Amino acid sequence: MIKVDHPEVTDTVVVGVHHHDVARLRETLGGLTYPAEKWQVIARAMTEAAAHRIAVEPRTLQQLWALPTSRYASFPQILVGIARTARGHPRRSER
Repeated sequence: MIKVDHPEVTDTVVVGVHHHDVARLRETLGGLTYPAEKWQVIARAMTEAAAHRIAVEPRTLQQLWALPTSRYASFPQILVGIARTARGHPRRSER
């Protein structure tokens, strides 16, 4: 669980992002320098996986590729972007 100051984030969780996803994304994006463009976020995930000789989980790649093209100032901003692109999120249709 994380604490962030963002209007779409409660005290401890990002609405629309499962805590297992948060943990997996945090591990996958560890060491990412912010601000980061979408392509840098995806590249970091791929580089991190290659460094550990593992594949990036398909769900992680799906979530990252679905992010709106943007510059992300922090990990919580990435989580909000993922929440907004999640199936069933009311803002998904606003993209």
